[in-house]
Amino acid sequence: MNKLFTALMLISLVFFALPTFTLASPANVKVTVCGESAGDVEAAKLDARKKAVGRVLSKMISPNRDKDSLFQQLINRQKDFTGELKILDKKTEDGRLYLVSLVEVKTALLQDALTSKIGEAGNKEQDSEVCFLIRLKGVDTAGELAGGRTVYNAYKDAFEQLGFKIAAYEDEILREFQHSRKLDFNSFSRALENKIKQDFPGITIAVIGEIDVTLLQKDEMGQLVATKVYIRALDMLRQKEIAAFTDSYQIKWPDAKEAAMVAVHKSAINSSAALADKTLSYWQKVK
Repeated sequence: MNKLFTALMLISLVFFALPTFTLASPANVKVTVCGESAGDVEAAKLDARKKAVGRVLSKMISPNRDKDSLFQQLINRQKDFTGELKILDKKTEDGRLYLVSLVEVKTALLQDALTSKIGEAGNKEQDSEVCFLIRLKGVDTAGELAGGRTVYNAYKDAFEQLGFKIAAYEDEILREFQHSRKLDFNSFSRALENKIKQDFPGITIAVIGEIDVTLLQKDEMGQLVATKVYIRALDMLRQKEIAAFTDSYQIKWPDAKEAAMVAVHKSAINSSAALADKTLSYWQKVK
């Protein structure tokens, strides 16, 4: 595994296994949330139901605000997964209506619907292999090792939650990753795409990208760190982009030695959750 972390990250996955969820029991639960609207009671109740489903669903998969994501698809089916709603408090402020509500969520039905959605996608391409090739820039060797573990764990967790099973990685792709890592991003990405296309036809999806870390000013309050993230998920079989994640962050952290790794962790968590969900959503639509 050290070789994997030295190169930062190369993971092959097989997409077929359904996830094991973290909820201990499928029993219905009651969730306290605050629904709101522009003044309409029914709209505020609907918002409360959606928030309640989102609260329970977030214990099963990573939250995602993308309207096309699996997370949002299930929230929009709130009628299927909620029961009794009891208003605990009602308040109007600045033209907004707020209803503090106790909402029953049918956990078993929600869990079954999620499993079914994941299964639908998995059944289409049971033998599809996915590899991640994500490099870190702007960190020293020790940071590269620690950051590699952080990125690996974030992607492993996010993709496993949505039914992807980790398999062995290929040494030849790993060597190509090492050879290409000093190239500019476009050249790096093209080199890896071409290598996979030519020599690894069994790999159907490739996730290629980078997290670039820059240490900015340091003062008595801590270290300011900026990160730029650009990661693409590619359908190698159809030679098209599934999704891209781009973002930038600035984080100030009291411990200067930890600052870069906190920034890498935030970047890895956000990008992996988004791309895992978008990849699954894409796979659901593939004919």
